[in-house]
Amino acid sequence: MNTTSYDGVKHPYYPLDANIVGYVANESTVLSLLGSFVAGCVAIFGLTYLAVKKVNPRLPATELMTVMWFVLCGCIHLFFEGEYDDVLKARRIKTETFDRLFCV
Repeated sequence: MNTTSYDGVKHPYYPLDANIVGYVANESTVLSLLGSFVAGCVAIFGLTYLAVKKVNPRLPATELMTVMWFVLCGCIHLFFEGEYDDVLKARRIKTETFDRLFCV
């Protein structure tokens, strides 16, 4: 990957000679970020499954999977779009795990 350094900070963005104020390099690996995402999905699926089975224990498997899919999509949209909106409003770069998932 081609990178350029300004004040000791390298970035992979073009133009390579651009000075990106506040740029923070990602220190997390893709596998650790992916692991965090998968763990979050498992938690969402587990809680959704328990809630649906408590409300309607005889719900067919196809409908249960549909409910789980929509809840997962809703959570992803709420979290990621909320994070995107937060970053745009704050005009700052954050380095928490969820922020890094957004930037992958």
